[in-house]
Amino acid sequence: VHSHSKLLFSCKHWDNSFKVTHLETGRLIQSVSLHHDVITCLSLATEGERCWLVTASCDCTIMVWEIRPLSPDQPVDKTPIHTLTGHDDAVTCLATSPELDVVVSASE
Repeated sequence: VHSHSKLLFSCKHWDNSFKVTHLETGRLIQSVSLHHDVITCLSLATEGERCWLVTASCDCTIMVWEIRPLSPDQPVDKTPIHTLTGHDDAVTCLATSPELDVVVSASE
């Protein structure tokens, strides 16, 4: 949940997407499907006015997305700013630290 804009980010959808829903209205704002398998987890990171969403998937990749929380129709860029590879199995958890400029992940 991004507290200032009241956006909820969800994953594990059948279409390999993550979805963005406005908490006050319950309206689905955006659905993004660029992973090739189910998204297993996500993490939201903020630093000052900047915000990123990090998604991890059963396709063994992690994607970093720029978030514009005040953009009403498309708060997430359509293309990730980074795609991270290196896992040999599904990524099952991740954590982010923008202060350290690091994403930590684990797989099965």
